[in-house]
Amino acid sequence: MADKDGPSFIFQSNRPSSSYQLFFIDFSDFHSQGKVMFKKLPDLMSIYLVDSCNGLLCMRDARWIYICNPFTRVYLQLPKLVNYPAQVGHIAFGFHQTTKQYKVIQVAYLRQLVLLGGRIDVATSTLVQSQVHVLTIGDPSWRHIGTLPYDLTRPMPKALVNGRLHWLSKPNNDTTASILISFDLETEQFQEVSKPDCCGSNRCFHHLMVLRGFLSAGAYHDNDELEVWVMKEYGIKESWIKEFTIGNHLPPTLQQNDLLHFNMAKARFPNSSVRVLCILRNDEILLEYLNRVVVVFDPRHGTFKELTFDAMPHRYKIVVHVGSLNWIHIPSSEHAKSGGVIRYGKGNWVLGCNRFLGKCSVAVVELWGILDGLLILQKQGYNEVAIHFDNLENILAEEEKQSLRYVLREANKIADALAKMTLTNDEVLHMFDDLL
Repeated sequence: MADKDGPSFIFQSNRPSSSYQLFFIDFSDFHSQGKVMFKKLPDLMSIYLVDSCNGLLCMRDARWIYICNPFTRVYLQLPKLVNYPAQVGHIAFGFHQTTKQYKVIQVAYLRQLVLLGGRIDVATSTLVQSQVHVLTIGDPSWRHIGTLPYDLTRPMPKALVNGRLHWLSKPNNDTTASILISFDLETEQFQEVSKPDCCGSNRCFHHLMVLRGFLSAGAYHDNDELEVWVMKEYGIKESWIKEFTIGNHLPPTLQQNDLLHFNMAKARFPNSSVRVLCILRNDEILLEYLNRVVVVFDPRHGTFKELTFDAMPHRYKIVVHVGSLNWIHIPSSEHAKSGGVIRYGKGNWVLGCNRFLGKCSVAVVELWGILDGLLILQKQGYNEVAIHFDNLENILAEEEKQSLRYVLREANKIADALAKMTLTNDEVLHMFDDLL
């Protein structure tokens, strides 16, 4: 049987003009009532959808990576990882049931810079080396764990099974054969995972997914049929079985440009523009075509049914997502400190403050900084306040004349510097009349 609660997904529009709008789609009532819930989510920041795990999204913009719950709108901005010049790479987000830790992994490939026509450009064919960094959510910084001898530059969905992230990698551009690799979120080690013997030169894994809790893969071969293989016993090569086969199908709403892309993709890799998303409770299979069309395939009758929704974006990214109010428990710091800066509306300095807090959570640190600032302003007779904070975990507004706005940590450097100046075990509030 498929997931008893029914699958659900997050869609994100690929068009910048839509501010990368998020949508939630739920198939819980599809089997019993034939209904699918399609809901536009509240606007967040204009950031890109990367991954999903346990009801949380990993998202990023050009400078930062975030973890957020799209329903509670609670955010966590991760420590910044120094970006190397001319890099491409891959980001994934996962959770290990034994350690109870969430981790983000980034694999960055450095390309050689070349001089073309009097300007510096990136060599398109040469990957110099990979750099693998891991961040355990709650830790203050990323850890470099070495290099990776696999190519993860192509954007491919990962599969999280048995506490391990899985990807497909190709050794070079001259072969369609793929390598199945895993990353253990507990030991932080990469290794190859065995594929069935049938994956020869004319049949190879094209994409990965998790079906009924098992590691699964879509494989294609010369007759244009998409085979779905499932590893019934993790790590045992002989446990791979072919679960079902999906025939060639072209959804009717694909436009002429999409059709051209579809045929070009098929010329190189048969059925490579089709992705298996999940198995529904009635054992029908949900498919995605070209990030454009969602189709239900009935394996018993071999029929296809296209699904459409009001306000559905023209092109999108889609990830499996379990809607919940879940959030991440981050261990308290033993030496937490708060810092704040008070300025006039045009940015002129009024005063700064800091305080040692001892053992407490990030949320409490942020609230102490806001409270100290409000008390100082109240004593000085101010009654209109705009609060700028650099931790997205806390969004509070209880007074009509207080407004709150999130700012990047780089824009709050002085407040951070004041917090770092705090003397350990000195719980007195210190104020600074002059700019540091």
